[in-house]
Amino acid sequence: MNSYIVTSIIVIAIIFLIYLLIKVNRKVRLKAYELFLKAEHEFISGHGENKMDYVLENIYSYLPTTIRIFISSNMLRSLVQEMFNEIKDLLDDGKRNKSTKGK
Repeated sequence: MNSYIVTSIIVIAIIFLIYLLIKVNRKVRLKAYELFLKAEHEFISGHGENKMDYVLENIYSYLPTTIRIFISSNMLRSLVQEMFNEIKDLLDDGKRNKSTKGK
């Protein structure tokens, strides 16, 4: 009986977390894109690491506490880098096709 209750609680928690991630995902992406643009204007060209740190610090504080508990800084860094790569890919030719001009 106890294992059934624990398993049920874990399943419910996972479903709730997935729901939150889906719900927050669009808002987080929009905030990240906004932060990319702001970092691009505020930092000197060629300081990519400073720009990424700026975006990471601000996006982490933007996330709801319930999500922050489950996302490590390394995981967030890889997610933000993936978002940046998608933007870069979209801007080169207007399509998401995993190609960038100049390769």
